[in-house]
Amino acid sequence: MPQITKIYFLKTSSKLLIHSNGTSLFIGDHFYRLIAKQCFKFIFLYPMKKLLLIRHGEAQNSAEGGDFYRPLSTRGMADVTRLAQKLEAEGLIPDEIMSSQALRTTTTANIIAGQLRLSPAKLSRAIYEASERTLLNTINNLNDTIAFAAIVGHNPGIAYLLLNLTGKIRDVPPGTAITVVFEDADSWQEVSHDSGVITYYTTP
Repeated sequence: MPQITKIYFLKTSSKLLIHSNGTSLFIGDHFYRLIAKQCFKFIFLYPMKKLLLIRHGEAQNSAEGGDFYRPLSTRGMADVTRLAQKLEAEGLIPDEIMSSQALRTTTTANIIAGQLRLSPAKLSRAIYEASERTLLNTINNLNDTIAFAAIVGHNPGIAYLLLNLTGKIRDVPPGTAITVVFEDADSWQEVSHDSGVITYYTTP
């Protein structure tokens, strides 16, 4: 196996360049932190973690069966469709989407996943009306092979989680999406209070 001699981070192209015995290799499209380890001639890359927080679109006021089954309103469907198009235009395409199992969140997640040509969202009952602590626990347990994750959830949990992670207060009306980057996190377990920076924010 060739010995790796130099490692560069190219800010202009957001790629990692590895110089190995005169051979240059570009690896991946994700932002990468400075290399953490080199052991037994293997190089280990740790992509910076990025989170997309999404509040479901506007929902109808009531539904037979209760709050859990409230569908998106006509306006909510339109807002979420436009949001999905915005995310695609901005290149904000997560590796995985997780969603509350409530009807309004699963519909929101499915519209976005369809527009971005992603696998269907992974559903979690725990995200339904979750506290910021529960949401953070969900994030901390994500697989570290995922560099960019999205969570579709509810307020006030999403707004409180955003404040916890970034120290910033933002309005989070239905159909809002916010990207948070964790520059010093190699693992989702390292995502914690005031560890993130808002890099994208959009509302209907």
